[in-house]
Amino acid sequence: CIRDRSTQSTGGSEGFVLSFFSMWEKEFGDFPDSPRVTLEPSPDEELEPSQTFIDKHFLSYEGGQSWFGSLKFVGTQSKKAAPFVVTRYPVARETEPSDAQTQDVPAGFDLDAIHMKDYIVRHWNLTIPRILISVTGAAQSFKMRPHLEKLFSVGLVRAALNTDAWIITGGFDAGVMDLVGKAIKTHQANITTIGIACFRRITEYQTLMVRGNEVSYSKTRGNTKQNAALEHNHTHFIFVDHDQNPPETWGHEIEFRSQLEQVISATIPMILVVVQGGPGTLATVETSIKKGFSVIIVEGSEGAADAIGIAWKNYHEQRNITEGVTNTRFKAQSLQAIVETAVEKGNLAFYNPNKSKEFDTVLLKAILENRAKQITLGQKLTLTVQWKRLDLFESILENLHANEKSLLGTREVLKALVEALTKALTSNLPQFYRALLRYGADISTIKLSELYSDKSVNRILNNLELSKKDIPNEELLAQYTKGTMGLTAEDKFSPIARRLIEKIDGLDEYLKSDEKITTHADLIIWSALVGYKELSEAIWETANYPIHSALLAVSIFRHAGSILVDNPDYLTGADSFEEMAIGVLDKATQKEASVLLTKGWHVLKASAMRIASDSQSKSFLSHPYCQRLLDRQFFTNKKVKIKSSTPFKKVLFFLIFPVFLFVNFGIFESPFAPRKVQNEDEPIKRESSAQDNQESVHPKLWLRTSSTPLLPRTPAPSPVKEPQDPWWIILYNFYQLPVVKMCSNTLSFLTLLVLLSIVACQDIKYEIGGLDWLIVIWVLSLVVDEIHQCFAVGSLRQHFAPFQTRLICSLFLR
Repeated sequence: CIRDRSTQSTGGSEGFVLSFFSMWEKEFGDFPDSPRVTLEPSPDEELEPSQTFIDKHFLSYEGGQSWFGSLKFVGTQSKKAAPFVVTRYPVARETEPSDAQTQDVPAGFDLDAIHMKDYIVRHWNLTIPRILISVTGAAQSFKMRPHLEKLFSVGLVRAALNTDAWIITGGFDAGVMDLVGKAIKTHQANITTIGIACFRRITEYQTLMVRGNEVSYSKTRGNTKQNAALEHNHTHFIFVDHDQNPPETWGHEIEFRSQLEQVISATIPMILVVVQGGPGTLATVETSIKKGFSVIIVEGSEGAADAIGIAWKNYHEQRNITEGVTNTRFKAQSLQAIVETAVEKGNLAFYNPNKSKEFDTVLLKAILENRAKQITLGQKLTLTVQWKRLDLFESILENLHANEKSLLGTREVLKALVEALTKALTSNLPQFYRALLRYGADISTIKLSELYSDKSVNRILNNLELSKKDIPNEELLAQYTKGTMGLTAEDKFSPIARRLIEKIDGLDEYLKSDEKITTHADLIIWSALVGYKELSEAIWETANYPIHSALLAVSIFRHAGSILVDNPDYLTGADSFEEMAIGVLDKATQKEASVLLTKGWHVLKASAMRIASDSQSKSFLSHPYCQRLLDRQFFTNKKVKIKSSTPFKKVLFFLIFPVFLFVNFGIFESPFAPRKVQNEDEPIKRESSAQDNQESVHPKLWLRTSSTPLLPRTPAPSPVKEPQDPWWIILYNFYQLPVVKMCSNTLSFLTLLVLLSIVACQDIKYEIGGLDWLIVIWVLSLVVDEIHQCFAVGSLRQHFAPFQTRLICSLFLR
């Protein structure tokens, strides 16, 4: 099949970058009845220079070297020169092509057209599109109603942009060709628009007889019956030379254009759009219909388009095929052949603006309903995703499940689903993502390398990485290219993504993972990193660890929001996911919440509480369940439990005078709370605020419904009185409590400060006393403890992140 070889180009740096990012384009499958075009150079074949290629395959009228270069339109807003090439068709070779040249050329394909396609892709650095749109019709005396012209222009540009399509016209600034150029200019669209024109019909064509030079071209006079100027909004031109000088009639390029369109569209859908037109247009439509290409007739544009529309209606009403056709130039035989062939193949569609149909929708349906050239399931799904037509998308999937159950689970269907799923993700379409999951798409088959190497994704990641740096455009482009350079299917991340993830706290273990399949965590990290909030929520809905996943998204959104301060969407996403995590806790019982908060997550090797701490989710940590868990860990160990309401001054008192732990004087309440087994199967009741409402909980929260508990409910056991431990065990356990350790450390630190103050107030002595040695040993022990904590954390950056740690260390150094 024809494949994109543009990445082998050795052209300019800009062209190379653009062609490099075209790698994300997938290869389409063949049509069932389409031959395979195998005249593609092998990957190991060295790319020959453009001039050598032209001299080898293209000839001029005189039989000598052909011409090529670029056009700079003077007096227009066109900033970039349009490349052009001239070829004679058919090429009158001195000898017939050898068997080596023709053995791989399938029947029905023209060798000269294959060479031109190869030149376009390899030397113009163009990527084979998903759709080819060919526009034909009136070239002279063109008039169209303003309302119809506006709707047609908007629909054409939208369709081409949605699908990265190429548009092919005649290239002149007259008729429908000029209409296409104006539509592109009006909408400032970046669309590859190729003009294929008759060379010697171009006004002042002699100025184009150059080899590799840039030609300044301008329209010096009006169009005539013999010549016409070129339309300056086209991006590329192919000029077809011929034997007659000047030619007797127009249209000598039509045959070569038809052959080239057939070669390009061998593996992609092609649409012929007909606007007005004469007998020549009618012949073009007849040829395209018989070849199986989809044809759209713009009704109301008059000419050949209206004649075909009338003939279509007459055929279905069983009337004379030409009844109502006033122009006698349109032969009944041609109209009859067009209609009958179209009825058989289902490849003729009509666009009528009076019926309020959008042109791009008609174009999409024409491709999907074409029975002559059935496109693959993957192409259908991908096209509907690109067009953002959820109704047609679901219709295709429903038809697959209802009428083609035998195909479910096959390699072809699974491949089609993952292609559509990847396109839905990179296009930020959460509705399509949900629909694909409903119909059996498997996220584990997605290749993360394709997500991170997407062009739009890399632009966002570069903004994140380079937003605080003043880098020239040339270096920015180099960094942009470097972001995906060397990325293979085995790689999880692009280099840019890896550098960004490394800066986020708590994701070290994720980067070390060698997991091969794609998980919800991978997709959440990817979608949050590029700022796709709604898509992240759709992915989170089916995640296995909803609290951990939500807090992970909070961490990434918050980190990105701190970089792109002018983009509030990141911080909004962080707040939204934090509320979603809180919503899960609100639906849980105390026992369930304890498991959810303390259970480790294999992705980050951390609990929800740890992730919440790393992501600075203060609202989540202030939830009663989290506070209760913290209190339990702070005031409790395995044997001893202190009431969480015990003030610190009481703890300090018992720390200094432990004898009072066993004596109750009345004014000192014993800090030990009786160990009671409480019913933890009921959700906690927390005070509601103005911000706490049902909207804060995600509407499609899968984790728990009103009738389904998060964990199996068990009846509450009756209280059990535990035996009293000996006094020395109680004393030991008391000093092991975290709250007691904190108080003792605080008291110790204050004592050290008092000793330092005493030493500072004394007269300077030249001998070291006992108090001095005590302070030195004390300070050294604190330094050793700080080093131990640093190694325990595992990262210097993470250890010194809190301000308090940096402050204490600076005081010691001073």
